[in-house]
Amino acid sequence: MAPQIEEDDWSDSDDDDLSVSEIETSVLLGIPDGVIEETEDVSDPSVSRMGGHPAFLPATPLEPSKSYCKLCTNPMPLLVQMWCPFEGSAMDRALYVWGCDRTECQRKDGSVRAWRGLKFNSKYAAKLEKKKVREEEQRAKKAAEQAKLEAENKNRSVNPFSLSSGASSQMSFGLGTQLFGAPSPSTNTDKAIDEERLPASPADSSSAGSENEADVNALVGQLEATKLESAEFSPEWLSSPSYNPVYLSTISEYIAPPPKSKQKAEHLVTDDLEDNRPTGQDWGLEGWEKSIDVDGVFDKFTKRVSSDPEQCVRYDLKGTPLPYGSRDSVYNRLFPPPPPAPFTTKPGYAAPLIQRRTYNFDAVGDCDVCGGRRVFECQLMPNLINVLRAQRKEKETKRIRTEEGADKSVTEEERRKAILDVGMEWGTCFIFSCEKDCCPGEEGWREEKVLVQWDV
Repeated sequence: MAPQIEEDDWSDSDDDDLSVSEIETSVLLGIPDGVIEETEDVSDPSVSRMGGHPAFLPATPLEPSKSYCKLCTNPMPLLVQMWCPFEGSAMDRALYVWGCDRTECQRKDGSVRAWRGLKFNSKYAAKLEKKKVREEEQRAKKAAEQAKLEAENKNRSVNPFSLSSGASSQMSFGLGTQLFGAPSPSTNTDKAIDEERLPASPADSSSAGSENEADVNALVGQLEATKLESAEFSPEWLSSPSYNPVYLSTISEYIAPPPKSKQKAEHLVTDDLEDNRPTGQDWGLEGWEKSIDVDGVFDKFTKRVSSDPEQCVRYDLKGTPLPYGSRDSVYNRLFPPPPPAPFTTKPGYAAPLIQRRTYNFDAVGDCDVCGGRRVFECQLMPNLINVLRAQRKEKETKRIRTEEGADKSVTEEERRKAILDVGMEWGTCFIFSCEKDCCPGEEGWREEKVLVQWDV
């Protein structure tokens, strides 16, 4: 569970401990890491990216029409492609998000679409099965050892207040020694447990268990370094609109620790920015924020993002989305208003505190195919638009220079529009995925749910 973060400092003192390091949250941040120029990386589906053409994981590519805008029915450029297999799953997995940049399609559902591609990895599945069997054997062995140890302790139990033969010489110390935990005589079980805490000797490394562990570790390294082959591009995909591809690297998110306060806890107003409790996450407005028409949720969004302004993607599988604002239907759907609190004017009763909103983990509904719960996986951030706009500018500048060499009729207005026009207007896009990661077979495609909070 991520740490609880207190947003507001009500203390007037300046003696807080400034030496406290930043807190790592459960969120992974996707940041730009340079233009992709290597041909192998462009065609490798395990290379996460922003822009470019999709590198398909399944042998059967997605039909181009599946990525078309639902409003204008035109091809959409790829916004991001992320390599994101589920932990402990034998399915290789990549997530693809397309977005329409036509002005007339903004602020409407269907202009951003997300698909996941899945492919069964038989070699990794075999390794996972071996690892599972080994872990079960280890658990059974430990359970048997624990049961044996408990039985031996039970058989050795004595009354510490009785005097046994041969104990007279230890009368002065025997009582205290037994009551305060003298070490019991060494047993084979103790020796076995102690040996498990020691590093394996070179001779032990040849055992089957050690070999299996080494195999799994080696496989993980191989998977991280392996270049996967992408499905062949169709001419229609190659002719679809695109931005220059940029590497999408991931880093952990670190935020400043909550400020200290000398005020009593019941008087504090706090927000759990990363508390993914089953009951949800608090996202409400203060009374003063309502009175002066300030969107406190947007203020919290900008403050959170300011810790790393380069972030283009926030990835937090089964976590809590970071809302962009509080004045749209998407916010009300994900963070529904609580029922009104009872109010009383009886003497001795104070008015109740303002109830805060919490994230509803069931707000998006279930998977349309398998009925599994849809969970939050990631969200696209405003800086992604800036990165893509810069790549569009560079790409279109090269194209216009080429065209000007053959045709001098390109006007200044056309040049400016081609360079600067990336008409996406969203503030953030939430992607919700099937928790079961369902697949029609050993490979295939599934469309996931996208909710968009538009820029204000």
